[in-house]
Amino acid sequence: NNVEFRNVAAAVKIIRLSMSSLLWKIKTGLMTGRLTTTLVPVIELDTKGDWCKRKILSENLGVLEGFEVNDDARMEDIFRLPYEIRIDKGAETAGIFVKPFIPKEQMKRPRGSTHFVLVSCCAIVNTEKNLYKTNVELSGNWSVKCDEIIGFELKHTIPTGIDGAMLLYFGIQYFKEKDGKMEYMREKNGLRLCCVEC
Repeated sequence: NNVEFRNVAAAVKIIRLSMSSLLWKIKTGLMTGRLTTTLVPVIELDTKGDWCKRKILSENLGVLEGFEVNDDARMEDIFRLPYEIRIDKGAETAGIFVKPFIPKEQMKRPRGSTHFVLVSCCAIVNTEKNLYKTNVELSGNWSVKCDEIIGFELKHTIPTGIDGAMLLYFGIQYFKEKDGKMEYMREKNGLRLCCVEC
């Protein structure tokens, strides 16, 4: 019904907002439609709300784990290097640890790219109240031809002040250097929702 569909749309909007600082650098295409399709069945899990007024509950967002923002540049295809998800709720930290790698040998980079940055976003999302808090971490800007990159962590302080699900994103942004300026290769950049803690 219309009320429940609006509730799904509101949940999609707040999830998009939680990663909005990264979205303009990535081709999103049909992302909103795919996100909506994924969340529509989740409304059935709301056993607390009145019939026809159910919502997407934050506690049920685990279904989104593994969601790819750019379906044409899936992280599992373009970034096959080993990394670890590290979450320490006691210390209120979360992050992505990337093991040492050799870009020119181990990355499937798009033609024309000259540089790349790895990105991570940690967000707390409350879909019932349409609230979110987020922070973003970026790696250095590296040449795709560099010999080796030592292991490093994109580490976040988990946002506080909001009860909800924690969404941890991991992605890559490619650039093309032209006339001394860096241009984003939006259609080639990937972002994956790699972990959801409800």
